[in-house]
Amino acid sequence: MSRWLILSSLTLSSGTGIRLKGIAKGLAHRGYEVWLVGEGERDHSIVGMSYVQVEGSVHPLVTALKLFLANLGAVIRIRPEYCIASKPLPHTVVPALLARWFGAVTFLDFDDLESGYWQGRFWLPLLRFWETVSPRLFHYTCVHTEELAEETKERAKIPRSRIMRLNQGVDVALFSPRETEEVPAKPVVLYAAHLGVAAEGLNFVLHGFRYVAAQGTGVILLVIGGGSLLPLFQKEVKRLRLNGKVVFGGQIEHRHMPKVMGLARAAVNYTPPENVASRYQ
Repeated sequence: MSRWLILSSLTLSSGTGIRLKGIAKGLAHRGYEVWLVGEGERDHSIVGMSYVQVEGSVHPLVTALKLFLANLGAVIRIRPEYCIASKPLPHTVVPALLARWFGAVTFLDFDDLESGYWQGRFWLPLLRFWETVSPRLFHYTCVHTEELAEETKERAKIPRSRIMRLNQGVDVALFSPRETEEVPAKPVVLYAAHLGVAAEGLNFVLHGFRYVAAQGTGVILLVIGGGSLLPLFQKEVKRLRLNGKVVFGGQIEHRHMPKVMGLARAAVNYTPPENVASRYQ
């Protein structure tokens, strides 16, 4: 029975984390031994998978260091036959390369263009460097859009045969419409996302919702999710005088989201068009 090790780069409560748990679930379902290193929300419904739990920090660099040490330790202890590294970032790439040196087949899961979220920041060249070099160092790179496949092929200068299409998996049954007897007293609009850098578009949503709230319909914007930008969004709500009209529900386990979605009359999301990463999500 093959041993698979999945090294995470972000919290498992993020969209990337949900993707990794989906991959782990699929592998475990096929009877493989699977380990997933990560910080944040676990999925206890996955049978046959082991977690290597990491305690996060409010400081992203501290969390990255903890993940690097946990990823490295897992590679040394487990000696996987197959290793998946999430995102072309040093705290997953370096441990995965050690796994390759031990003889593992390595996969880089390139789930979006990370540098696209950090335009104009001083660390942008470093991110671009890792995105360019990392695919060359792995046996295969996994993407879920043709745009990202072409971007990876052109930038890393690797043959298309080393790029695998691994689509986003959706459990249709989990999100199928269902009847509910719970009807909120006021109409609810839902915004659900991990409130990290990829959720910067929530500012646009908040400014637009201000005009909706001014109509006096009593509509509530329910924001579900946690992340580093949550305090900034909370401050923006106060500045826009939307207290009581925008409700932050915090992080909710993925399995409970269908019930939350059933309470909403509409859902909204937004990615700024100037954010080039939106072409690769």
